[in-house]
Amino acid sequence: MKQAFVVSGRLDEIGHDRSRFRLVVGDEGTLLVRLDRSLDVESLHPLWGRRVTVQGTVHFKSNGRPCLMEARRVSPRVEGDGVFESLPSVAAAQSATRLRDVDPMVLWGTWPGDEPIEELLAQLD
Repeated sequence: MKQAFVVSGRLDEIGHDRSRFRLVVGDEGTLLVRLDRSLDVESLHPLWGRRVTVQGTVHFKSNGRPCLMEARRVSPRVEGDGVFESLPSVAAAQSATRLRDVDPMVLWGTWPGDEPIEELLAQLD
């Protein structure tokens, strides 16, 4: 299983040969991150040892633990990124998948303000 996630942590142990690095995520553990082909491993040097936020796709093992993240973006951590400082979980991925499967058309005509003008004018009388 794989799912898109945003994860924040400390960039550690850059592997130049495979464009990979290890992300230390709070007290929860580490996550191996592989850079997308569009990203250059050299761009990580100024971020080494610093807190970063990574956006990408997380691959999970059969036991539900994250094993690899493919990073599409790596940036310095900014205020508010602390909410992303936890290891991704299969439960979070499954709930995101369930939300994606909801048909938005079931909401058609249910929002306030979708009433016909005649009905609104009748309520004013």
